[in-house]
Amino acid sequence: MECFVDDQNYGKSSIGIFKMETEESESSGTLLTKRSKGKWKEMCVTSCEKGDLSVVVQRESGDDVFDFRFNRYSEVKRLKGREGLELEIQKGKCERIN
Repeated sequence: MECFVDDQNYGKSSIGIFKMETEESESSGTLLTKRSKGKWKEMCVTSCEKGDLSVVVQRESGDDVFDFRFNRYSEVKRLKGREGLELEIQKGKCERIN
């Protein structure tokens, strides 16, 4: 699926084309991949959490959530010094690609 965010300066901007391999485990680097320069690049380099049709790419500063069921993307940042508090800073819509 291709995901887009609305940028105040540029309008609708693509953040990339993503693919979820549903048969892969959470520990697999190829669970979620992104198309870059004609090749598929692994997104689960550090840690990922697998849902039914979603993948959460976990990073120290926050998470990227790719929901393949509802065609959505969101970026969640952890607030420093605030244990357990998170802030969703960016949401995007995605479109299926055949």
